[in-house]
Amino acid sequence: MGGCDKITLIARSGYDVEIRREQNRYTIYSVYDNTEKYIITGIHLQDRLNADAETRKNTIRKIVQDIKEQENKLKHDNTIVIGDFNASPFDEELVQKDAFNAVLFKDLIFKTELVKVDGVQYRRFYNPMLNCISEDDSTYGSHYYDSGIKSIYWYFLDQVIIRKSLVDRLSDIRIIKVINNQKLIKAVKPNSDISDHLPLIVEFERRVIND
Repeated sequence: MGGCDKITLIARSGYDVEIRREQNRYTIYSVYDNTEKYIITGIHLQDRLNADAETRKNTIRKIVQDIKEQENKLKHDNTIVIGDFNASPFDEELVQKDAFNAVLFKDLIFKTELVKVDGVQYRRFYNPMLNCISEDDSTYGSHYYDSGIKSIYWYFLDQVIIRKSLVDRLSDIRIIKVINNQKLIKAVKPNSDISDHLPLIVEFERRVIND
């Protein structure tokens, strides 16, 4: 459905999709099907090896500002940000108040959606990615990187963050390792012949919107 060359949105027929904002690293879409309204932002942030932290955070601030603008214009906040963050859930870009301001626990966003720092008020996102980590089914992350002395090997670079309005409607989130009997992991890491990142699937309960 258009967008920057790093983002592709494929929508089922019957959905009304409009590109609301398109930049080099992200595209914001309005998605509507007469019963559901969403603001979906697909992102592919700069790689840490090729961009410093401040450059990445500057991009994030632009994304957040554009999302706020669209939430005001479209008069709803069923907002989803999904894609390759090139960062982990605990990294500064995700948790910093003037960046994505994404909290990792439902209780926090339910009790306080807005947080104030030095007189400036920031709105939170919820990041559910910690729920994916499991040794039971060997879900350790979406990308494997073993170079460097400090590597933790598995990283959750592919993530989704959502506004408070969608938290209770999030029904499933999982990292995919097999598609139609095709294994996406070779030895201990994603098979780079297919992709060096594992796919992320996120599902929400449908809810009728009364205008």
